[in-house]
Amino acid sequence: MSFEIERKFLLTSDEIIKLLEQDGLDFIKKYIQQIYIKITQDFEIRLRKIDNEHFLTKKSGIGLKRQESEEVIIEDIYNASKKGRVGSKICKTRHIFRLQNLKANIDVYDKKFKNLVVLELEFDREDEAKEFKLPDFFGSFIMKEITNDESFKNKNLALYGLKEPFGFEEFIKKNDFTSDDFLSKLPKTICAYDGLRVILSNLVRRVEIYESQDLQNEKNLHFFRINLRKICLLFNELKGVFDDSISKKITSDIKNIYKSTNQKSDFDAFKKYLHSIDDIEAEHVLELLKFCEDKKNEPTPNLNCEKTIQEILVLINDDDKFFQGSSAELAFKKLGSSSLLKRFSKLRKKVNGLHEYSSLQDFHAIRLEFKKLRFMSEFFIGYFDKKSMKKSIKISKKMQKLFGRLQDLDAGLEILKSIENDQRFCTDILAINATQVVQEIINDEIYGLKYKILRDKKELLSTLNVCLKEFKIYIG
Repeated sequence: MSFEIERKFLLTSDEIIKLLEQDGLDFIKKYIQQIYIKITQDFEIRLRKIDNEHFLTKKSGIGLKRQESEEVIIEDIYNASKKGRVGSKICKTRHIFRLQNLKANIDVYDKKFKNLVVLELEFDREDEAKEFKLPDFFGSFIMKEITNDESFKNKNLALYGLKEPFGFEEFIKKNDFTSDDFLSKLPKTICAYDGLRVILSNLVRRVEIYESQDLQNEKNLHFFRINLRKICLLFNELKGVFDDSISKKITSDIKNIYKSTNQKSDFDAFKKYLHSIDDIEAEHVLELLKFCEDKKNEPTPNLNCEKTIQEILVLINDDDKFFQGSSAELAFKKLGSSSLLKRFSKLRKKVNGLHEYSSLQDFHAIRLEFKKLRFMSEFFIGYFDKKSMKKSIKISKKMQKLFGRLQDLDAGLEILKSIENDQRFCTDILAINATQVVQEIINDEIYGLKYKILRDKKELLSTLNVCLKEFKIYIG
């Protein structure tokens, strides 16, 4: 294994090739096709076809100096190995020459990468590389040095594509950002700052629509809460895209808004559950709940989001990126893959820790994790393998419903306790008996649900492990 010492520069165009040829410089041209079969943060395995030759290359490290080993392979091995491709195939034409006795080449990428043009120079020693200065005639063609810019590494181009300028207002005008397929139209190479602004535009509009309607209506309140939670999740998951202090304030304000509706939501869910029970005692408890309407089902608290919405709109309309954070320029896909990987890892750990003596709070924590996974999968469905994303959404919905049932039943037990402690009913034998009967029904159902979850735990872990493996490659 040898060391590769390179400096790379982003060129304005391939015009310099013509000028150098006019000055009598002879280039050796080679057409290169390359794919990756393994990518991590500091390691990669690459398959490359150069004209009619095939190579397998392993690289490790980052920055100016990296370890590299390369071997020639036969075409059959190349064809068999490329089935495990990670990311997109990269095609480029390499123009090889010597510059001040150094090995040099200019790579012109195909249209998929917008005809990206990169100058590469190879050195024998690090000090030589650091001290090197390009000849003056290159000056007008150099946009910037990209030696340490990870976004221009071939492995990251394969994973995330080439970041492009994005017209935010034009995109919003052209697309109905309240439609269900809106997110699938997002450019795949968008940066995190623009990607998050687009999704927030969609969610803010939805919040405004439901807020303008009757929030006493259970369905309206449900979707109002969901979209608030999604906004909160985005700020928490994609940290560093916006200024941290602003993000924390908005998140805190939103939590206060949707938490104020928790009691009403639990109360509505419990009434629906009681209607599903074919038992006279359940009907009795429903009658008791009517006496609690003034306390539990009071008018929905003041849910005026105007101030918070205005603060979010300031971020959405910030074309100058005044409020951007440290992660703003990262590929949106990279940030999304990190979030999804974290969600799967956390879920696997929590599910693996479940046992017959686990508290309901442990089960509730997993329900919240599945809800987060589902939302994040929906946000990024257009960025990864559709089969994997649909699998993620499907398992999340299924588990969210199953674990959510436990949450609703647990909330129902708390409501029953409040009835038993209500001074109006504490001496009413029929009322106490009714609540105890319903409690037994709920406890039996909770036991059955916990048993089902633990019984299917191994299968669930297997599914999570498969999904986790599929997303690991994107944190390279």
